[in-house]
Amino acid sequence: MEEIAKAYIPGEVENEISEKWEVAEIGKAAPKSKKNVFTMMMPPANVTGALHLGHAITLTIEDVLARYQRMRGKDVLWLPGTDHAGIATQNVVEKRLLEKGLSRDDLGREMFVTKVWEWKDKYHARISEQIKKMGASCDWSREAFTLDEDRSAAVTKAFVQLYRKKLIYRDKKLVNWCPRCKTVLSDIEVEHREEEGNLYFIRYFVSATDRSICVATTRPETMLGDTAVAVNPNDPRYRDFVGKELILPIVNREISVIADERVDPKFGTGAVKITPAHDPLDAEIGRDHKLPSIVVIGPHGKMTKHAGRRFVGMPLNEARKAVVKYLDDIGNLEKIEKHTHSVGHCSRCDATIEPLESMQWFVKMKPLAAKALSLVKKKKLEFVPARFEKEFVRWLDEIRDWCVSRQLWWGHQLPVWYCKKVPEFADKRIRKKEGCQRIIVSEKPPKKCPSCKNLNITQDPDVLDTWFSSGLWPFATLGWPKSTKDFRTFYPNTVLETGYDILFFWVARMVMLGAEFTGKSPFETVYLHGLVRDERGRKMSKSLNNGIDPLEMIEKYGTDALRLSLVVGSTPGTDLKFSETKVTGQRNFVNKLWNASRYVFGVLGKNPTIAANPTPRGLPDRWILSKLNRLILETNAAFTKYSFGEAAGKIQDFVWNDFCDWYLEITKEAPNKKLLGHVLAQILRLAHPFIPFATEKLWENFFPKAKKPKLLALEKFPRPVKSRISERVEEEMKVVTAIITSIRSVRNELNVEPARKIAAIVYVGKFESFIKKQAGEIKKLARLSSLVVKKSGKKVENAVAKFEAGLEIYLPLSKLLDPKVEKKRLNADLKEAQNYLAVVEKKLANDDFTARAPKNVVEAERAKLASVQEKITKIEERIKVLG
Repeated sequence: MEEIAKAYIPGEVENEISEKWEVAEIGKAAPKSKKNVFTMMMPPANVTGALHLGHAITLTIEDVLARYQRMRGKDVLWLPGTDHAGIATQNVVEKRLLEKGLSRDDLGREMFVTKVWEWKDKYHARISEQIKKMGASCDWSREAFTLDEDRSAAVTKAFVQLYRKKLIYRDKKLVNWCPRCKTVLSDIEVEHREEEGNLYFIRYFVSATDRSICVATTRPETMLGDTAVAVNPNDPRYRDFVGKELILPIVNREISVIADERVDPKFGTGAVKITPAHDPLDAEIGRDHKLPSIVVIGPHGKMTKHAGRRFVGMPLNEARKAVVKYLDDIGNLEKIEKHTHSVGHCSRCDATIEPLESMQWFVKMKPLAAKALSLVKKKKLEFVPARFEKEFVRWLDEIRDWCVSRQLWWGHQLPVWYCKKVPEFADKRIRKKEGCQRIIVSEKPPKKCPSCKNLNITQDPDVLDTWFSSGLWPFATLGWPKSTKDFRTFYPNTVLETGYDILFFWVARMVMLGAEFTGKSPFETVYLHGLVRDERGRKMSKSLNNGIDPLEMIEKYGTDALRLSLVVGSTPGTDLKFSETKVTGQRNFVNKLWNASRYVFGVLGKNPTIAANPTPRGLPDRWILSKLNRLILETNAAFTKYSFGEAAGKIQDFVWNDFCDWYLEITKEAPNKKLLGHVLAQILRLAHPFIPFATEKLWENFFPKAKKPKLLALEKFPRPVKSRISERVEEEMKVVTAIITSIRSVRNELNVEPARKIAAIVYVGKFESFIKKQAGEIKKLARLSSLVVKKSGKKVENAVAKFEAGLEIYLPLSKLLDPKVEKKRLNADLKEAQNYLAVVEKKLANDDFTARAPKNVVEAERAKLASVQEKITKIEERIKVLG
């Protein structure tokens, strides 16, 4: 058997182990029966860049789950893939072109899309390698891409089916428009944040009178498109204005005063301008009151001809200044006040969103939402944690129609064609000046208009929202709309694992579309993890300079350490505070396991074996078997409730404390080899889902003569032997460790030199006969010259006393140390501490220091004060003990 390396070197081990897994195809699904499958789809990573912590936590949790289920005997399909990520990818490529002084229009659609495909190929390969670097044991033979041929066919089929069921329609509506990306966005792609702005008070005069109404607005430039002024019908200030005609300033057009309960009488003056073409609420009020809609802002973020000759072509900020100045010049600007309000921004490029009236394609969401809600009501869909079910239901209850068309070039082009012109030979009965205007929605490109036979038909240039294709992910990846073997075997998915931040973006759409097209929930359980934040709980961002590159962490500390740092301490649906310090701590654990395993294999010798049912020889053996099987029981239970952080924490605690700190030390002189090998093998099996690389490498040492790799990844996960679990044995061992720990604590507190053997007297109640049997082990581990064990007795004078877990432990001072020498040393330490205390107190008593010094400096001094005060108290207590 090759000697195990003294230190665990992740870089060397990870590459070697990855190759072995790849050759063995450990992730390839080959189901024998639909009843035994476990299916999970990897959320498709965007082909826009490198792995980040959001990917890292997703991949870690999903691989932990996949490895666990595989070791439990399930036929696991964990299917990987990537997302074309429409607007995000197009933006990245456009930025690269801009660096060369080019735009997409310079290239044209075909050439631009070719450039994006080149980008996709390059970064798809990179992100795939990074996924593998995280140890992801997925089925690469079934990898999918949202824009590949099979997924594109599924998208087209879905669109056409929805259209034929009248669940997709085309209409002119107010939409969220990004003037930078030059496309419409859905509501959930708009990020709202509070911003400091102004509230402009503008006076509108009643026609042919000197009476007027003052309205307040944050957007004076849109007043050029006003078609009414609205007041609340219950507002007594404006009752006699309702129905009157006002003169719109600058434009000099008459508009009516209307009453509507949606107007907030407490906002501004209680009277608001209504611009249906540029505000969502105004659009609703305008629709209900049958008001005209005048578009004064165009798709490029500039004023249109309807804004008037004076303002046409102006960018919005310039137009706002010009309108305000003009109003001031003509005496209609009452005042301007500072005002904080919510402003929508594009989630991709951060540009300010412009509500704009536009002809777009929409999905009717209420019928789809009803099916999804029915699944929840019938308990066909479970959320972990359960609290997200309420959020999910609330969002579906309030859902609005989904605008799915995007004015982009990268993505699934709409399967929609328009008949543009009627040829001269066509039937005169259908000939019109504009042509027949037939809209053709088809899975295959039509050669001619089915109505007028016109050959001049053009495809809609828009593409679908990227969430439309990713909404089909759980079943399109399995071959839908075809009834493939994979679809019949693996659908519905067992679990969807993702972040709670895309519950509405993605999860809700998958549930609705899955219910619509397959009649089932696409998955049985939705597990939602939290966001990864910095150690202060802040969102990681470039502006805060608090981001941590997971690839850098892998390079420095290894993948296993990174994976553990993303799982240990985590709970479902709760944000995780992350720092490099956590990764270093978990690296230390991996090293601890490596070194402990190295010791065990050294004990086992050249022909190590894994005993299935080893015989314990004494209390330490019975105790470690009890603790091990309790750990196995609790770990399986934690997996069942998706508490991965709890499972990993319990494994760590067992390895570090029970196995390394106690069992290995207690049994060092006469180890039970068979039991030692058994416990280590079970530890490696338990830890493998979390730290696959180190455990796989260590596992090889059980089979030094094997010609073919015996992979831990394909081993069975431990099942508990409940008969091995003993409360009595664990309680007895707890008494032994409590005695040893207490004695060690005193030795440490009193600085007793390690080589010095001391005496101890312990009163142990009902454990008397048992502790007497363990006296040899206690004496050895606590470094005692003598140990007196009694059921009870009188207080021992001139001794340090410890009271632990119902025990009385006395350590005679005469054996511990020389009281005179120790008192002299302690008094010297006390004087030094008191002098330091005086210095710190003087500094903090200086008002000039506390007022002018930085807050963190003052806090540091206060921490020093508390520390030295605690030190003085402990020294005084020790002096008191010495008499």
